Amino acid sequence: PMLPIAQAILLMVVYAVLPLIVVIGMYRLSMMMVVAIALFTIHFWSVLWKFAQWIDENLTVAMHPSTLDQLLDWATLPGPELLNAATRALLLDILLSALMIGMPLIWTMMMGWVGIQVGGMMRHIMADAISPSQDAGKSGASVGSKGIGGLFRRGK
Repeated sequence: PMLPIAQAILLMVVYAVLPLIVVIGMYRLSMMMVVAIALFTIHFWSVLWKFAQWIDENLTVAMHPSTLDQLLDWATLPGPELLNAATRALLLDILLSALMIGMPLIWTMMMGWVGIQVGGMMRHIMADAISPSQDAGKSGASVGSKGIGGLFRRGK
């Protein structure tokens, strides 16, 4: 129950500092893409947690097909079965904890790499888009100065 609360707080912090990020990032498209990927990543954690919960439910049924009710009430189990059930329950808890924390961690690392790559690509795309317009402005200025310079020379 604590993970969705942490997710909500983290989303609240990201949305609260988003205007500051935009201003510090100087309204660059690459920064906007990185923030969009970060928000998508944090929102997707809940999907991963639902997937981990589904795995937990199905593994519990698969590991204890006939004694699912007894698993919840450990006092009714005999001695050796209690140890076996406790071991199984411990393994399931360790697996669920690894899935609940590990999957979002791995997902976040993968999406961080994607965000860095997309931000770099957007930076190169914008640089390539700006340079022809600057070249066009320079060539237009040189053509204009030659034309205007020619008019003044003819008049003299």
